[in-house]
Amino acid sequence: RLFNRQWQSTTSFIGGQWVEGPTTFVASGSTICLPGGINGSATPAPGCSEANPAYANWKTVTGKAWTPHVVIRYNLSRGTNIYASWSRGFKAATINSGAPFNKLLPEKVDAFEVGIKTNRGGFRGEASAFYYNYKNNQISAFNGTTTVTSNSGGAHVYGLDLSLSYKVPDMPLNLRGSMEYLHARYTKY
Repeated sequence: RLFNRQWQSTTSFIGGQWVEGPTTFVASGSTICLPGGINGSATPAPGCSEANPAYANWKTVTGKAWTPHVVIRYNLSRGTNIYASWSRGFKAATINSGAPFNKLLPEKVDAFEVGIKTNRGGFRGEASAFYYNYKNNQISAFNGTTTVTSNSGGAHVYGLDLSLSYKVPDMPLNLRGSMEYLHARYTKY
């Protein structure tokens, strides 16, 4: 009997998407040749071709990933639930559009979160703990007059969120407070 009650009070969601797409361009001097033309315009650059020896730095990267998302929520009582989620994020591989025109690996993240939410009378509260495990972060840094992006080896991010609010009865007054603890460190760079 307890199992049936728990199952009826549990909500789950499973979803995701498939992401795929190539990025190809050649870099020589200050000209960037994209599939759509010069610097993204519809006009092709003269000699913008793999066959042209002037464009010896021809580079191609592709990006493919399944990005799932899973959530399970259990209703403790009317207006109060606990939940847990996992999702995977993806940022496609790319190529710096300025010198050194280096290829970047795709950035991936596994995100985990558990929490509780309640809404009773004038009181509303949310608390959660999270953990993100990054691989191949794409980090942008200002270098003189340009921005250069590079890959770090990875990072771990974890923390706590707390948000509380109370609507004072018969008064136009809402009291709100929130707090976050965040710990973020590169594992390699």
